[in-house]
Amino acid sequence: MSEPPELALRDPGADPAEIRERAAALGASPAAVSLLMGRGVRTPEDQERWLRSRLADLRPPDAMAGFEPALDLLQTAIRRNWRVGVFGDYDVDGVTTATILTTYLEALGVQVVPRSPAAPPATAFGSTTRARWSRPASSSSSPATAGPPITRRSSGCAPAGSRAR
Repeated sequence: MSEPPELALRDPGADPAEIRERAAALGASPAAVSLLMGRGVRTPEDQERWLRSRLADLRPPDAMAGFEPALDLLQTAIRRNWRVGVFGDYDVDGVTTATILTTYLEALGVQVVPRSPAAPPATAFGSTTRARWSRPASSSSSPATAGPPITRRSSGCAPAGSRAR
């Protein structure tokens, strides 16, 4: 069996003794402190906040751009029994977020159509290759997955086989 490739990390900009000392003070591994420093999280206070974040440290949701109009549209969709699309990314936080939001909306009685793009091949990561939109893996009996798959088109998303352009 061959050795795993050696990782090249960003220079933390601190000597190993300082990293070990900071790691001991934070109760963290030297590798974690080195990664934080390499990412620009340099002060002990910022590192503590990063390693032991609290809900109070997060920005309020309504501070996100477009939050109010999106909330208004979602409330209208719920009142009028519209079907709601939830689009997630293929990485772990995108899939997790889409799953949580889909589960919550379905618990409210909303008909949800979840979608996520297929992950690009490992060799194409970061390239200009377009992602394919695909149906997430789930039970085929779920009403949330009923209907044709969605494909990406230059003018937006439309059900596969439709004539929408």
